[in-house]
Amino acid sequence: EDAFNRKVMGSPDVAKRIQFQAPVTDEQREKYLALWQELKVNVK
Repeated sequence: EDAFNRKVMGSPDVAKRIQFQAPVTDEQREKYLALWQELKVNVK
């Protein structure tokens, strides 16, 4: 009854606002990681 997914997905109003994302390719993941690493280094 108190499970997170039951509370979230059990409400039609909440469920229709959720946007599911397609899987990310290894190439995209590597690009995102490189960008994130650069941002972490350059933000002080």
